Amino acid sequence: MSTLNISRRILAFEDAVANNNPMRRSVDWSRSVLGVPVEKPSSVTLFVDPLTEVSIFDGARVLTTDNLSEFALSLSLLATDRYRLAWTGTGAAPGFRTDRGLTLSGGDLTITLQANQTAVVTHTGGAVFGAVVAGDVLFIPGVTTGDTALFDSMNEGFWTVLAANASQLTVARTSGTVFEGLTETVTVASDDQVQAFSSAGVQVGDTLELSAGFVSTTRRTYQVVEVTSGWVEFYSSLPLAAETAVPTIAGLGVYTDAKRYFFLETDQEVAVKLNGETDETTRVEPWLAANDSLPGSFEKTGIVFSCSVKNRSTARAKITVITAQ
Repeated sequence: MSTLNISRRILAFEDAVANNNPMRRSVDWSRSVLGVPVEKPSSVTLFVDPLTEVSIFDGARVLTTDNLSEFALSLSLLATDRYRLAWTGTGAAPGFRTDRGLTLSGGDLTITLQANQTAVVTHTGGAVFGAVVAGDVLFIPGVTTGDTALFDSMNEGFWTVLAANASQLTVARTSGTVFEGLTETVTVASDDQVQAFSSAGVQVGDTLELSAGFVSTTRRTYQVVEVTSGWVEFYSSLPLAAETAVPTIAGLGVYTDAKRYFFLETDQEVAVKLNGETDETTRVEPWLAANDSLPGSFEKTGIVFSCSVKNRSTARAKITVITAQ
């Protein structure tokens, strides 16, 4: 964790010769914002060619929702301040991860522990794992994940697929977790009791933004603490109401690189485009072009997940961008 300090001083006076006369000051304003905890503070200086647009950063995850996708927000069974946002099955799936579409209901799934802290997974249906590839995640929900138990608790949770063929998976616990598991055979009653999905996609630590569809007290940003192909979980210091909502495509987003603080400085006229904007209405001009002592500036606190800048001038622009999460 880093600390962000911001100090500003704005002073405008009417003296013909500056003499610090307090009666002739039009503006005398100072503000110090000190000790703000942030993550990943950074700065970058780049040169943008005339009439050229460049992307500074873009942290938007690609989701597969449509305007009919419906989600249920509920309190997780794991903690009183932890919540789950789950796709209800209405509309397009969100694609938080790529689901492998296992259909194991009605058959027996066997988990067989090996001596090297791996497990072999088979099913009486035979070739049922054809869509699974090495590197995928095998998820067994249960009490320890805030779900209904079917398997022994030692087998619940997330496994990494080390090798896969149509009839057999070799799995290990995800990196950084203590190994646990046992050999057992269980009859799978429904397809959601054993899931497999890609490791790529939404990740723990990403930023979830709810901006439409839900009640106003829920429309904020949260940090993802767990994810599957069909739901994400997060903590909220403020209590949230359980509800079902259709946020539309625009009302639900996940970002890898969401900034809380954004500052830009430029020595030429530029258009700043934030969060997918396409117009050029946010323009920043220097007080004097090509003068490092009199640059133009733009500052924002709040979520910024993407930024591109277009140089509107016919000279090369020198742009400095400072951000923090």
